[in-house]
Amino acid sequence: MKPNDFITIGVIIAPHGVRGDLRIMPQTDFPERFMHMDACYIDGKEYHVASARFHKQFVLASFKEILIATRLNYSVRKKFKYVVKIW
Repeated sequence: MKPNDFITIGVIIAPHGVRGDLRIMPQTDFPERFMHMDACYIDGKEYHVASARFHKQFVLASFKEILIATRLNYSVRKKFKYVVKIW
């Protein structure tokens, strides 16, 4: 995929809680899109959303490919990208 096929919809701020969720600051006009996503891209790699929910102004999400121990050590301020099909 070309870089122009992606838009940034959020930034990973920090890990959240003991379940290994990631705290994401939405950067989209429609943050409810997080609730309906099957997959997204972080640093160019595809991740499948296991769960997502709102918490205050953040979205808390977990991904099938990221284990809990890895999530707790996940580096901060990663760009969270979503594939947009260009017609």
